[in-house]
Amino acid sequence: MKTLGIALGEVLGINVTTGVNYTVDDDMDASFNSFELDLNKGLNDKVTVYANSDFDVNLDHTETVVGFKVNF
Repeated sequence: MKTLGIALGEVLGINVTTGVNYTVDDDMDASFNSFELDLNKGLNDKVTVYANSDFDVNLDHTETVVGFKVNF
């Protein structure tokens, strides 16, 4: 599976990235598998909070992962 991602930049202080997950078979037929919307916001130099959401081919929500990333 491959992902075509687009960084939309900062919206209201939140970094926004979208992506389309797709496959291409041996006959060069491409099929859309899912869509993702990732949000993250740096709280300081070391801590980032994020929410990564996935949607199916009908753009129905399938899951969201929320967490903190700590760099040290």
